[in-house]
Amino acid sequence: MDTVGNVLELLHGARDRSPVFQATLRTWHNPARTREALDRWASRQSHGSVAMLTYSGRSEPVQPRDEITEQVSRLWVRQQSHLRHEIDLPGGKGVSVKVINGDLWLVYSPWSGVITNEDSKRPGRMQDNVDENLPSAFDPAPLIPAISSLEVLERTVQAGREAIRVSALARQKRYPHAPWHGADQYELLVDAERGVLLRSTALMDGQAFAGDEIVSVTFDEPAPDDTFTFVPPPGTKRRSTDPPGEKLWWRLLWRLRGKRPRP
Repeated sequence: MDTVGNVLELLHGARDRSPVFQATLRTWHNPARTREALDRWASRQSHGSVAMLTYSGRSEPVQPRDEITEQVSRLWVRQQSHLRHEIDLPGGKGVSVKVINGDLWLVYSPWSGVITNEDSKRPGRMQDNVDENLPSAFDPAPLIPAISSLEVLERTVQAGREAIRVSALARQKRYPHAPWHGADQYELLVDAERGVLLRSTALMDGQAFAGDEIVSVTFDEPAPDDTFTFVPPPGTKRRSTDPPGEKLWWRLLWRLRGKRPRP
């Protein structure tokens, strides 16, 4: 029988159970309702602790209430030293790529070219290691403080994996690892063996407005070595930089998700 304690143990140890995997992920959200949820969340924070970004000198665009934006990405991970993360850009504008190969890292986007530490005088890893760059689905432990009142509902299947469906309330304080600020409730599908989050859905007033899901995943099958190299298109701009160079990647993720940077 599944229990809350069992689910918390699965979430806490998910990263250690899956050092090698390949996955396709999908993120979606309703921009209008996401902004509404974020505004409501910000209004509940202590005065001066949160500042919302706005468009300077003009009104923000009005987005249809039923519009859905989604992003598809692919991820390959091998131990704590190798990672490749690809993001399909909206409008068919290409693919952005991040690669970590031991001490070397590279970030590519069609508009900014390649940024890498390959020729840097102070080469270093992207942040500390692969763990720091994993999507939260594969390292959900930091989510635990942001949720409360867990309720185990049933077993189901997601991405061909047996999952435990869980309902949880969102804590309204400032938690940097909350998946979507402004939610008052989350529905989670926790892999019954590995503990990874196969799906997380954010709800406001009982209605889903955003979510992340693993579409497909394979564990324990190492990707070939050439997966963790990248050859940019001919003529691509290239520059080397000292750490931290990862900021570009997180700006890209927030831009594609249509969200403001985390407070």
